[in-house]
Amino acid sequence: MRVSVTWGDLMLAPRLLPTRAPHASAEAARYFDHRAATVRTPEMLVGADLDVLWANGAALSLTARRGQISLGDNRLVLSPRRQEDGLRTFLAGLGETAGVWVIPAEEIWLVRAEPVAPAEASRAWLLTWQAMNRPDRYLWADIGAHLRLTPSETRILHSLLDGSTVAQTAAELSVSIQTARTHVRRIYAKLGVGNREQLFAVALPYRWG
Repeated sequence: MRVSVTWGDLMLAPRLLPTRAPHASAEAARYFDHRAATVRTPEMLVGADLDVLWANGAALSLTARRGQISLGDNRLVLSPRRQEDGLRTFLAGLGETAGVWVIPAEEIWLVRAEPVAPAEASRAWLLTWQAMNRPDRYLWADIGAHLRLTPSETRILHSLLDGSTVAQTAAELSVSIQTARTHVRRIYAKLGVGNREQLFAVALPYRWG
């Protein structure tokens, strides 16, 4: 049965809390309802025919735009329509693992799809949408503290990981290029790397997203 997706009846997945504490479950529901209405990352649960079973507020805002991604009769509609066939094929081929699909709309979207298959229920997928040009699409762990870098070295490292050159990094942080180069040499020595490729290999495991 399809569920009408409106602001007034956003419904969340079952709360996985002990049945002996109904008051805790009701309290937790308030937090999940708030998250569904306010979180910035669009999330939706879709069936095999891209019928929308649940969507949070950000997903409703995304599909309310007049563009290549919309809702029609409680279905996810992509333009051109051949993208819908591509998404369905992608979802069907995931098996039990999660995967990422690209939608080349006005702004390119990465769609993470995670299979959801409760007992005695039709298969569905949780879609999490991320715009490629969103500046905060990545989060970094406290990499400097873990790798024993100074605050200045950590700032230099983050700038390099964002793709800046040493000269650009020096300008961004208002230090001389000689100072920036000194920090880079110290970072390389502490991490035991000899070039930017090796630096990325060490740092990327600390990135979320």
